[in-house]
Amino acid sequence: MKIRLPANMLMALCVLTTTSAISYGVPLFNGLNLSGWTYHGSPWVVTRYATLANTGTGNANDWIEYNTQLLPDPFTFEIRMRVLDCTNTTPRPRIILVAKNLPYEIHDVGRIYFGNEGFVNQFEIYGDDLTNINQVGDDHYAVGHWHVLRFEVDGRNQVSFFKDGMLTYTATRITESPLNIIIRPGDSWSAGHIEISSIEYVPEPATLLLLGLGAAVLLRKRRAK
Repeated sequence: MKIRLPANMLMALCVLTTTSAISYGVPLFNGLNLSGWTYHGSPWVVTRYATLANTGTGNANDWIEYNTQLLPDPFTFEIRMRVLDCTNTTPRPRIILVAKNLPYEIHDVGRIYFGNEGFVNQFEIYGDDLTNINQVGDDHYAVGHWHVLRFEVDGRNQVSFFKDGMLTYTATRITESPLNIIIRPGDSWSAGHIEISSIEYVPEPATLLLLGLGAAVLLRKRRAK
């Protein structure tokens, strides 16, 4: 399988492998525009505060996807977001990691979900690519407050999910396929609006090093021309 990474990701990887003081997170949202992302339904916009937000109704039809697949396990995916409002008693925002060979539809056809599903404000994980799901910490959240959600998959199919730095769920991933990122602010039961300040992806160290070295070689070749 050939996986192509955008130039801005390669540049970031190059810097990350040569500067230990910088975070290992590769930013997928640049805070300036929707580069690398495609929205469906009502537009998603970059606000004057450099955050990503959905407009329109905010139901299951208003979703946004990242245009490049994540590399296979292991990896870490982190998003800082807040729920602004909802049309029902409970918000239903969801981040969906879905395999490329599994078509995404607006109804629940994802492989891995983390977000709000029930009737309580909670960030939980679920999906048909997860098994042995075990809650080990508090997963509740407050509307209007910023929260950091971190999804980690190691090289042995073990999953850890963190809310604001605290481990809240563990699970086992069934497959190791590459994944696409889908973000949805709500569903047909409860539409709403969310705001995102950062989205980061961390490949496993060996992949990070190889990609960084490759990017460095490309930069040297360009400068030599």
